[in-house]
This record gives sequence, structure tokens and C-alpha cells, in this order.
Amino acid sequence: MKFLICAATVKDREPYAPPAGGFIRADMKKLFLLLLLTVTISGCGISNNNSSVAPVATVAPLSNATLILDFGGGKVTTYSSVLAKTAFEALEKVAVENGITMDVKKYDFGMMVNSIAGSENSKDLSWIYYVNGKSPDVGADKYELKDGDKIEWKFIKPSF
Repeated sequence: MKFLICAATVKDREPYAPPAGGFIRADMKKLFLLLLLTVTISGCGISNNNSSVAPVATVAPLSNATLILDFGGGKVTTYSSVLAKTAFEALEKVAVENGITMDVKKYDFGMMVNSIAGSENSKDLSWIYYVNGKSPDVGADKYELKDGDKIEWKFIKPSF
């Protein structure tokens, strides 16, 4: 392997000193600020064309649903015209608006309802939710409602 080493000497030169106004002159500062402003404005989505840029986040619209709390033993309470995005949000809104106590815990799969109005999950009875008569395969906080959905929270024996 061969290396070529170059050495150069500079004769008759003054030592380098920065310009009087500093390393960046005033006109360069103006150009930099103009460039920064242009990048900032274009990054904010200001545009004259109709380009197809995907939105940052989509928000599910509120749906008008009916929520039923079935405590078992014939104790059933129905709440109409509940505006919510998810089945859990519907339960949460009804609880807050009607002074119903709830205990929930967040897990990786979603929110777990442990108790509603003092009726607490046990090995024999648990709160299980249904939408339009079917038990969804996602947590209540992940289930997006549609207008007219009927959400039932039943305190029943789990069928695992």
C-alpha cells in the first residue's frame, strides 16, 4: 500500500483574522433569516395548490348511541342519545353525568372496567360489553361507535 503525502507551504501571507463584523456578515444574516422564514412557512402547510397531503390525525365523529347498564336480577337502566366516539367513552359520559362511580384500569389491550356503581368484577361475575347484541373483539375504548348503536354493559358470568 502506498500513501501520497502532500505538504504545502504558504509564504508571504498575513495570519487569518475574522472580518470586522464577525464571521457572518449582515447581508448573510439577512439571507439566512429569509431562508429560515421560507422553510418555516412552507412547513406549516401554507400552499396555493391542491396537493394531496394526508392529515396529521383524524378524529372520529361523535355518534348518537343508546347505553344500557344491566346489573343482573332485573336491574336495568337505559340512557338514550349518548354522544360518544367509543363504547368506553359512552359509559364514561353516562357515569359522569349521572354520578355513577366506576373503577377502571388501563392495560396494553385497552381499558378494563372493574366496577360500576359498586358492582365489582369477581371470578363469578364481570362487566362485559356488547354492541348491537355482539361482544366485540376489541376493548371498549378501541371500539368506534356508529349512529344508532346500542351498547350494553352486562354484569354477568364470563364465558371463557
